[in-house]
Amino acid sequence: MLEQELLKKLFQQHFNEEALEIKALKGDGSDRTVYRLTSQNNTAIGVHGKNRKENEAFISFSKTLAAQKINVPEIYLSDLDQHVYLEEDLGDELLFTWLDKIRKEQNSFSPEIIEMYKKVLTILPTMQAVAGQKINYGLCYQHIEFAHESMLWDMHYFKWNFLNLFYKDNIDNELLEKDFNALADVLIQEDRNFFMYRDFQSRNIMLKNNEPYFIDYQSGRRGALQYDLASLLYDAKAKIPQETREELLNFYLGEVNKIIKVEPERFKKYFYGFVLIRIMQALGAYGFLGIVKNKPNFLSSIPLAIENLKTIQKQCSFLADLPSLNKIISRLCEIDSWQESMPENKKLTVKIFSFGFKYPERPLDEAGNGGGFVFDCRGLANPFWEEKLKKLSGLDDDIKIFLDSKERVRNFLLHVYELIDLTILSYQTKGYTDLMVSFGCTGGLHRSVYCAERLAEHLKNKGIKVSVEHLALKNL
Repeated sequence: MLEQELLKKLFQQHFNEEALEIKALKGDGSDRTVYRLTSQNNTAIGVHGKNRKENEAFISFSKTLAAQKINVPEIYLSDLDQHVYLEEDLGDELLFTWLDKIRKEQNSFSPEIIEMYKKVLTILPTMQAVAGQKINYGLCYQHIEFAHESMLWDMHYFKWNFLNLFYKDNIDNELLEKDFNALADVLIQEDRNFFMYRDFQSRNIMLKNNEPYFIDYQSGRRGALQYDLASLLYDAKAKIPQETREELLNFYLGEVNKIIKVEPERFKKYFYGFVLIRIMQALGAYGFLGIVKNKPNFLSSIPLAIENLKTIQKQCSFLADLPSLNKIISRLCEIDSWQESMPENKKLTVKIFSFGFKYPERPLDEAGNGGGFVFDCRGLANPFWEEKLKKLSGLDDDIKIFLDSKERVRNFLLHVYELIDLTILSYQTKGYTDLMVSFGCTGGLHRSVYCAERLAEHLKNKGIKVSVEHLALKNL
């Protein structure tokens, strides 16, 4: 794969040594691919992510956090034009895997685990309040600030990807939207002039030499202090006992007050609202990744997140003023068997066609949706005018090599991929099962066939089910 060769090149440049092995690491919920590269004397982590803005945010935030002596992976080299970068290898031990091992050995959330969490919470205020004053928020690639719009995005994510999939009762969307806005109006009153890590939980904290290191903060933005603490203490699979959460909450307040003045009662007044919105966002993620993206391991976190919802329900006195949302939360907390609530997994199929504009036959949409995307490839370099290529098709290697070499073709496909990826994400979220994409060129033999095959390859690598039909080739 091209991305592996690019990462090997970065490894060679940095270590002046060839990578003898490159191994794909287990993916998380993102679309990035992560590799471990190993040579005789060195090891590093290579990352390929197609979203340049995401990569720029991660690299910039890493440098800012490192400058404040916060343990983050060192960025060795990057090639942002090719969407790859090389970083320090921190090993394999996550805070989550470590605490799970210790808890099983000691049959409790032991003092050893609590002390490790306190280590993490000693660092968090520096990250939020000190490094947070130096972060370049202009590089935030989703939202610059966790304010009204961003809060509503999380709540709608919960509605689209959890309630629409699992909730069986009728929902008055107008009343629920009113409650969403009211909750955002409450939370927006808290000070948001801090760095918000966004996904500050036990799988994004690694342990090296018994010290915590932090990863996956590329979604960071400006926000309130409470959100990251809520993310850590109400991390579903960490299963932190409620009395321990209270202890760690008070410990954090002591640590943050060493840096800035925070009124404990005011902090706690807003804290459980941020816990609620974080749990809602997490449930949306579990539904999307588990059902829409067909990663069933995420579904096991749903009952644990609901237990957290039950725990905080009595802490959220403001729910009395949000009747529609309160009713939904109460109903979710009453469900005994989540297995029975699992929706049918309807998998999306992308049907890809190639055709020739000079022929009357056009792709037909048998799904009854009225058709889909049609891309005109006639503006691309035409192999037909190359004598040795004209009798070949887009399925032949010589045609692929010819078109692969053309920058305009590569840029054309990058725009196609971006548009189709966005549409697929929307279709998966809404439970749609069919998407149609067609490529046309003059004769339907070279450019359109090539582009159809390249899109099919791109989508297959993302786990999307595809079918491909070449109309002009079929009639030869």
